[in-house]
Amino acid sequence: MAASVAAPMRVLVASAALAAWVLAAPAFAAPHPALVRGELVSGRQRLVLTHGAALLHDGAEGFDAGGPRLRLLLSEAPVDPALLQGVLPQLRLQELSRGGALRAVLVEVDPAAPEQVQISPLLSPVNGAGAVMASLSLYSSGGPGPGAFETFSFQARRLRAALTYSRESSAPPDADDIRSLVFQVDLPVQPEPAVTARVEGGDAVRATPQGRLALERARTVASLDAAGLARLRAQDPAAVAPLPAEIPEAQLLELLRGLAADQLRGLSGTGLLLVERGDRAVLVIHAGEGLRSWIRFHRRDGVWTLGEPPVP
Repeated sequence: MAASVAAPMRVLVASAALAAWVLAAPAFAAPHPALVRGELVSGRQRLVLTHGAALLHDGAEGFDAGGPRLRLLLSEAPVDPALLQGVLPQLRLQELSRGGALRAVLVEVDPAAPEQVQISPLLSPVNGAGAVMASLSLYSSGGPGPGAFETFSFQARRLRAALTYSRESSAPPDADDIRSLVFQVDLPVQPEPAVTARVEGGDAVRATPQGRLALERARTVASLDAAGLARLRAQDPAAVAPLPAEIPEAQLLELLRGLAADQLRGLSGTGLLLVERGDRAVLVIHAGEGLRSWIRFHRRDGVWTLGEPPVP
């Protein structure tokens, strides 16, 4: 559930913000130190923000309707910019935060139109390990009110921005909602790894190693039995990990078989897109009326396999 707040915003963006991305800083320029300082308060949890990473996703997979998307991850400890790569990194980040491996906040914005800001707290929910913390959308309409960027500048691969948001809440003190967020950053922005291959169309994608691997897995899971589920858990725990552990086995089998049948129908169609970025790839399935799903792959020792590489 996302809230919206109208607020004044002073935006300092060069008229060619995205074009400036390709302009490298002068060779003689001294390295500019990074600056991150801020604080997030969510329910009873308080996070002092001292480290950060920023990445510009180019939108090649088609999930960001507005095109390029600037992602900013702020934390109490050093963070790997690779965590921001790929399609919908929020899912991977939420999994890390639920397990206690990450305490941070994710900020997303279209760098060419920063009037809307998406904020996702990444903390262990106090309401249970399976819970997902609510995100927040801030909008600027020129009217009075708190929140939204005070300054925003994205030029020559560098982000300089400041944001202040706070609100009174009638929710219980232990509710997982954002009470306040304040930060100031001056950070280099990394690009998404370049697209190294792009394949479109049903037959063409199904002929790739990733397409064949996706079809093989979907066919296997569509006819899964109890023994097959045990093998799947042993060989590829990540295939079952996103599902609640308390689901009875019979219900879990039915759910997995149903998902696999849906995936097989999608993989048999024409609306397929495969985007490779070095040793990572995403197969996007367009199911019509804007509905899309995706399958991730990574290459290890020259062989493509399902899922993402382990987080270092």
